[in-house]
Amino acid sequence: MIDFNKELYFKTDKFKVLLDRYEKSTSQGEPFYLDPEDLTDIAEYYQYHECDEKALSTIDRAIYTFPSAVEPLLFRSRYALLRENDVEKAKYYAQQIIDTSDYDYKYLHAEILIHEGKPEEADEYLRMGVDDLSPRERADYVYDVVNLFLDYDALDCARKWIELIDDKSGKDYRETSARCYLLNQEYSQAEELYMQLVDQDPYSAYYWTQLTASQYLNGKISEALQSSEFALAIDSQCEDALLAKANCQFTLGQLADALDFYHRYSALRPNDGYVESLIGSTYVKMNNLEEALIHYNKAILLANSDRSLFIDISKQKALLLSSMGLRDKALLVIEDCINTAKNNIADLHVIKGYIYMDAGETDEGLRQFETAITLSDNDPFIIYQIGTACYDNGEYDLTYDALRRITIENQDDNPIDGWAYYAACCAKMGRADEFLYALRKGCEVNPAEVSIVFSNILHPNIPFTDLYEFIKNKFIK
Repeated sequence: MIDFNKELYFKTDKFKVLLDRYEKSTSQGEPFYLDPEDLTDIAEYYQYHECDEKALSTIDRAIYTFPSAVEPLLFRSRYALLRENDVEKAKYYAQQIIDTSDYDYKYLHAEILIHEGKPEEADEYLRMGVDDLSPRERADYVYDVVNLFLDYDALDCARKWIELIDDKSGKDYRETSARCYLLNQEYSQAEELYMQLVDQDPYSAYYWTQLTASQYLNGKISEALQSSEFALAIDSQCEDALLAKANCQFTLGQLADALDFYHRYSALRPNDGYVESLIGSTYVKMNNLEEALIHYNKAILLANSDRSLFIDISKQKALLLSSMGLRDKALLVIEDCINTAKNNIADLHVIKGYIYMDAGETDEGLRQFETAITLSDNDPFIIYQIGTACYDNGEYDLTYDALRRITIENQDDNPIDGWAYYAACCAKMGRADEFLYALRKGCEVNPAEVSIVFSNILHPNIPFTDLYEFIKNKFIK
């Protein structure tokens, strides 16, 4: 995971000269000494730009030349963990690090535990020796641990560590707390803290971009767009700000402008399969399906080394092919994903069922949904996906049964997803009281879903706080 400071370093003349000399030495066979830290920086740069083969070649050279150096082994272990999803390989490289008291080794060991589904064990491991640190070392260590847990969405563990921070008035504390609020979907609180941070440091493109994210997720799309423009005024090449602005424009329906900024981002990150898929989705919105298919195909090629992203984009491609009436091609894409994934394939059977339903083969679609429910052991999120698939295909009785099961009949688990679709389904079926109840719940717990489901009657800038009354007045006269 590349932090913002490392992104800035990649843009410096110092790094550009280093990279140029390294690439000339490798292409021309000229000797050029680099220490392990420099080689690791170059590998991180290649990985950041989705050049995985170059990244691995560089880091393998570093490990061969400096077998006991910590930085290359850290990189290779994390690469195995995050890109190859190979815990055993990650452990293999981690075990070659001699100094196990090194902070970076401790963070890596904790990452492996978290990746194995053991965040509490990682928490216990990281607490060993924390009381022996000096106040300055302890503060730095605690912030590192908090951010590590936040990187893995382990919010409960992160909050325990935040309580160990003594200075709760500083910039670091506000920044870390804002990240927690974002992760916990408390967007107004996050926005307030990022507003304080940009007031304190108005020339930080990073803070403006984070403010953009909090405003966007809080439904303040125009404000988010303005914040992204402030970030770009500070750094016109800020990739996160370019992407954030494009997303705002997409949401506001400014599709041509969104394409322009997605392409500006892609000019800086040409190997980013995710953003290539966003370009495809923009063309879908513009009803240019052939062009969308071209970009989905390109995105799939770029995402080939990231299996999770590869499957996500393939699902989008399959749905596009289905909408184009190309049922058999759509099914082939999903079958390829099922064969590739092997495990955790319930959601792929949902997509398969959607394709059959879209082709008018409702019975086969239902069989695929039953398979998905069985494979997932009645996972509420799979049932949610089935409900939305039925809704999109006009099967409102099926939608009602599925979504009622995970909302009204499952309130002890405080469900977040499904209320908006359930409300829309009730509106279609004339169930006014249930519609209003579900709509209110949706606006309380997941207003973003409400704004998506009812986007055809909403203007883009309506605040989340006004959603309930606005939609109610549209339906209840």
